[in-house]
Amino acid sequence: MPGIRNISLVVGITTCLSFAAHAQKSAISIGPATLYFTVDKGQTATQTVYITNKLSKPYSFSVELIDWTLDSNGEDRFYEPKTVQNSCAQWITLDKTFVEIPANSKEGINVTLYVPDSADAVKEIKWTMLHIGTKGEKKAPKKTGDLELEMTKSLAVGVRIYQVPPANVSLTKKIKMRSFSMLQDSATYRIDGENTGDMMLRCQYSIELSSESGEKTTVGPKQALMLPGQKRYIDLQIPKTLPKGKYTATALIEPGDDDVPLEASEMTIEVK
Repeated sequence: MPGIRNISLVVGITTCLSFAAHAQKSAISIGPATLYFTVDKGQTATQTVYITNKLSKPYSFSVELIDWTLDSNGEDRFYEPKTVQNSCAQWITLDKTFVEIPANSKEGINVTLYVPDSADAVKEIKWTMLHIGTKGEKKAPKKTGDLELEMTKSLAVGVRIYQVPPANVSLTKKIKMRSFSMLQDSATYRIDGENTGDMMLRCQYSIELSSESGEKTTVGPKQALMLPGQKRYIDLQIPKTLPKGKYTATALIEPGDDDVPLEASEMTIEVK
């Protein structure tokens, strides 16, 4: 596995940095939050990410690509570009790596993706991230006790980029239930799944409880984005208000795609 980069980002949403400037509310916004390409082999496409500066002064940004994955808890892990197996960073060209945006202006960053003319290039989803960051803006030093701290203010945003093979390419979509287990506190249960297909899936994890008298209770669902090859677990807690007794607990992973069957696992539990 390539070396991890230590990066602080605001990721996955259209991002707005707002703060007071001369008693007026101003902002810097960056969007869209995600770029989806569906480029066939041997073809090229370009999309644009816009930075809007609503401040009363110019702002400068550096622009670069970084690779990322998700760990088994769903947390982002960042790496040098072109190092993750499913990276498409090597296929991307940026029209600029530095941009200064005047006050009350908007500037676009063109992201051009070329897919090599090879069947292997479109056999699975690829991804990377556009990292847009400002240099730290120094503020007046702040004294805390005997220490004088130098404060900086900066913005770093990650725009996720996906290259999804076009519809004429046959890709597998499959989810696997790896395990369903009780944790040590006996009230928390772990559902562990794996995306064994070629496509990204947005899954829902839940537990259905059926009492001996037939009453049903659903715990969850919790949503999870799962990349190809990713293992992901979700912990769900049984409600403290659940009446005592024995229950049939059915763990479910629902892929959110009609073409993909759900996965289930069952156990008997006792609430004491």
